[in-house]
Amino acid sequence: MDAQVLSNGHVYDVMRERSAIWQVMVYGAVIDDCADEPLPVAAPFAVSVNEPLLRASGHMGRFALAGDPDVALCDHTVPHSLDVGITSSGFHDLDLTVNVPASPVFPVEMIDTAMRRLPVALSGRVIELATGNPVSGARIDLVGPTLANPQRAILLSSPLAWSVSSAASVRGRSLSPVASAVPVKAVKQEAPAGAAEILLDNRQDLVANQLLRFGPEHRSHFAQILSVSSSPANLSLPGMVTLTAALARGARMNDPAVPFTLGAPAGANASPVGQAYAGEAVLVLDALPAGDVLAITDPPHPPAFHGQGAVSDANGRYLIQGLCRLRRPVLRTSAAGFGALTRTVPMRWSEPLSTLDWRMAP
Repeated sequence: MDAQVLSNGHVYDVMRERSAIWQVMVYGAVIDDCADEPLPVAAPFAVSVNEPLLRASGHMGRFALAGDPDVALCDHTVPHSLDVGITSSGFHDLDLTVNVPASPVFPVEMIDTAMRRLPVALSGRVIELATGNPVSGARIDLVGPTLANPQRAILLSSPLAWSVSSAASVRGRSLSPVASAVPVKAVKQEAPAGAAEILLDNRQDLVANQLLRFGPEHRSHFAQILSVSSSPANLSLPGMVTLTAALARGARMNDPAVPFTLGAPAGANASPVGQAYAGEAVLVLDALPAGDVLAITDPPHPPAFHGQGAVSDANGRYLIQGLCRLRRPVLRTSAAGFGALTRTVPMRWSEPLSTLDWRMAP
């Protein structure tokens, strides 16, 4: 206090104007969490903090919290917990807690903060090199890149319907076709994504816990049966089937619905390395699973079932949705009667859909 002024019955403390001293108090790196090449987030990003006496800023892969040390976090005898938000175009928003310890030595350096890119898609055609004719039923699988041991990356045949935590279990299971007078059922009424009931033309030999594979192979997806309606009593007539979880993808009118019985677990029991978000189809795991189908268990959600890889349709077209986590995925295409092709694909994150064609030779 430099002076006191009495005015209208009030006493005011007056301080001469001084220059505020701003000091960086917390800083850290912001990186793209691609498993094969984690690099600083170069795109502009915005940083916010819940402490009004601090200013947040971000530039070229780093963020900083600065303030006047005489007023911001001035009680050094206690730790401080700050809520920081980071947003950037093309990335999932990130909320993190920054802990400043008691008796800090400023600036406090934080561990690297990882941001996840939004998933993108890849499509194209698989054709015969000599003729240009489409190659139907060609498989496109993720075979690389090589990650730090023991990490393995896999490509699901359909994106995740909900986010999966690092505590989830990913285990392969064998499948056996259900013996039935009508081994392939058909969808009688279009069921959009999010539907938990579906009308089938035939319910013979369907029971709880079986899997249904909907759609042709190039856009197939799985759902598990919770219950089968007993009405009408004649099971060869159309009736409703209730699923254990809402459909991640819609089922079209007259789509095939093939029932399977789940067999024994196969291969290693794996867990995700870091969280996987809804809409992603690339999982980075701590072991490589096996089996005909992958069961992803992450309570309180019911188990989700996924195939692996993508398949081309009758016109040779394919679509891979939910590509993420890998800056340069390695894809391999194989088809009966043709030599397999392997290509490294630099991801174009600025495009929601990129194109890649394959030309196969015997």
